[in-house]
Amino acid sequence: MSDEKRVYHALLVYKHAKMLSKGRDLEVYKIASLLHDEGKEVNDEDHEIFSLIKVKKYFGNNPDKELEAVIKDCVLNHRSSGTPLTVQGRIFQQADILAKKDPEWIKFKERIK
Repeated sequence: MSDEKRVYHALLVYKHAKMLSKGRDLEVYKIASLLHDEGKEVNDEDHEIFSLIKVKKYFGNNPDKELEAVIKDCVLNHRSSGTPLTVQGRIFQQADILAKKDPEWIKFKERIK
C-alpha cells in the first residue's frame, strides 16, 4: 500500500471509529488509525504484527501502559479474523471494515489506479 493510500485509509478508519464510538476515546483511534497498517511496508500478509513495532516505537518509554495496551489490541486485531479484547478494539475493527466499504475509499482507489 502506498503512503498516500495508507494515509487516506487511516483517515477513513478514524472517521468511522469516531462515529461508532460517539466521540469517545479519540486519542486511541487517532493513534491506532495512523499505525495499524504501517507493517505493510514489511509484509502485507502479517502486517498487523509488524505494525506493533511501530506502536512500541511510538510509545517508547511512555508511562501510559494502559493506553499502549488498548492501541496494541486495536492494531493487532483490526482485521476481520482478529479477536479484539477491548471495546475500543472491537470498535476499531468495525471501523476498519467500514472504511474499506466507504464510497470515498472506493472512489479514491479508482482515481489513483
